[in-house]
Amino acid sequence: MGPKNAIASSRDRAGFLRRRAVHFRSAFSLLEVLLVLSLLVVMGSLSWPALQRSFANQRLQAGADTLQICWARARLNAIKNQTPYLFQCVLGENRYRLIPYESLAAGTAWASFAAEGTSAIPTSTLRSAEQSGVGASDFQLPEGVVFADCQTEWDTRTTSIVVEFQNLLGSDGLLWSDPILFYPDGTATTAVIVLENQWGRQIDVQLRGLTGTVTVGRPRASSGGDL
Repeated sequence: MGPKNAIASSRDRAGFLRRRAVHFRSAFSLLEVLLVLSLLVVMGSLSWPALQRSFANQRLQAGADTLQICWARARLNAIKNQTPYLFQCVLGENRYRLIPYESLAAGTAWASFAAEGTSAIPTSTLRSAEQSGVGASDFQLPEGVVFADCQTEWDTRTTSIVVEFQNLLGSDGLLWSDPILFYPDGTATTAVIVLENQWGRQIDVQLRGLTGTVTVGRPRASSGGDL
């Protein structure tokens, strides 16, 4: 065999060995697969808390937006139906409610008529209750978001109407926060609601009484929350 043939044969063998090596490495071993999976699990466990915080902050913002929409609708309904609307929440929970005054008046009228043994209620009372949306007043914030604080500024008008509401609500009103009222003339009770998520992040929702304007603040850390 000449020198050229020997060199060509050596190159062929080297190429064959390289192809065999590539062929043998076309699949992963079980140890390599387990190692990659372990790394993925570790990376996922490290990033999951950050994802949880991100989702919780999104729900907090969604809760503030929901409350803003609720108050805007309450103001419009008060103007449309010409009756005050009452907003209350449960501090430390995610429950809140919106109650038209006429629905409570209708319920009281029903109780008084039933006590007298009369089944007829004035048509005007029933119509008012129907327009006010009786039975559809209880709502909830997104999961993980609760009412942390409720601050209100009452004037003489608000105080007198709140007394009427509390008389109609009875003991049921003790569980709920101070009422926020929306009036038929478009005004409302000046108030600030603070929402909080499970990570201690808070956001303010402010209601300007004179104009009924709702403003949502920026998320922030509470005194005991995470930054």
